[in-house]
Amino acid sequence: MESTARFPATSLVLAFCMILAPAIFARDAMGEGRPKGESYFKLQAGAVTSGGETDWSINGVYGRYILNNVALEGSVGYYSADYSYGEQTVWPVSFSIKAGIPLDRFFPYGIAGVDVHFIDADQDGRSDSDTATGYHVGGGVEFSLSRNVYAGFEYRYTFMETTLFGEEHDLDGGEGAFTLGFRF
Repeated sequence: MESTARFPATSLVLAFCMILAPAIFARDAMGEGRPKGESYFKLQAGAVTSGGETDWSINGVYGRYILNNVALEGSVGYYSADYSYGEQTVWPVSFSIKAGIPLDRFFPYGIAGVDVHFIDADQDGRSDSDTATGYHVGGGVEFSLSRNVYAGFEYRYTFMETTLFGEEHDLDGGEGAFTLGFRF
């Protein structure tokens, strides 16, 4: 089962790399793009499906363009869900690279990175915690509302396992979120 899950992930990473090279040189209709050195902050709210359970999620993201149209991002989030083995509260921390191609006011992009999830779980009066690591791949689109404000949607799929109450649990799952961002 593990090798089957790695093939789609590897394919997505290769596709992301194929976007990376042309993204550096792309410009939008105004001859701009996302210039090197530009920073942004975005708030994301959506739904996360992890280990077969779905609940709402919220994230705060800071990013900075290190090349034209290529950014590094760091994010901190929160979600909580009920699983068959107990209720889980998760504080995900992610580090990502994002690359896209500006198309007038739209900016479609691919994203990939690593995750560290700080997990607290409760089950029948017992508690346990774990720090789980994994990786994610995904994509999204941003729409410029003005030069400094944008809205969008992002989807990412995370591959991760955790050990709680002495058992391993698969936390692979997706997260779809609406975004409101501010460039500075």
